[in-house]
Amino acid sequence: MDENQPTQPMPPAQPVPPAQPVPPVPPVHEPFYKRHGLAFAISTLVLGIVVLVGIVGVGTVVAVNVVTHSVSAFDHAAPGERAVPGQGRNRGQGGSGGSGGSGSGQGGSQNGNGGTQRELVRGTLESTSDSTWTVKTAAGATVTVKLTSSTAYGLPKQPATKSDFATGDEVVVVGTDRSGDTITVTRILTLTDIPRPPSTPGPTPGSGAP
Repeated sequence: MDENQPTQPMPPAQPVPPAQPVPPVPPVHEPFYKRHGLAFAISTLVLGIVVLVGIVGVGTVVAVNVVTHSVSAFDHAAPGERAVPGQGRNRGQGGSGGSGGSGSGQGGSQNGNGGTQRELVRGTLESTSDSTWTVKTAAGATVTVKLTSSTAYGLPKQPATKSDFATGDEVVVVGTDRSGDTITVTRILTLTDIPRPPSTPGPTPGSGAP
């Protein structure tokens, strides 16, 4: 081939197409707890503590109120309401027992259908004689109690005698056939004869009780 022979012209270069615009990428929205992780954790912890304290507080108040009212009810109950062994809480056949009066010192009557009516009186023994004693209630009323040959003294398992009673003693009278301020006595005992339930000791300091 002759080097002096002209060569064919080169074909024109193809135009480069314009680049397509790239659409912008939308920003990714992170959840609130990821963007504010520390604040969210603190808020959750505080809310949990508030709810827990509220539940524990309500439970404690309810428990304290229940225990307080139970102890107060026993301390202020008339002796007849404390289930004096042998007498005072007996019910007539088919009937329901009445409640003793707290504050006045006089108990309510207890009478079932066909049963014998029972009366409870609490007060201070003012005078004694062979057949009648007088008892003054906390309300200031004077009740005459009639003693009979069947009158029992003290508790069934801790019997006493007439000579064991003295003026000034706080007594509980269980009787029948009340007429005005006179009661025929079936049993009479002092307040010291009535057993009280044992108290539960509290935790001692340093015992580690919650």
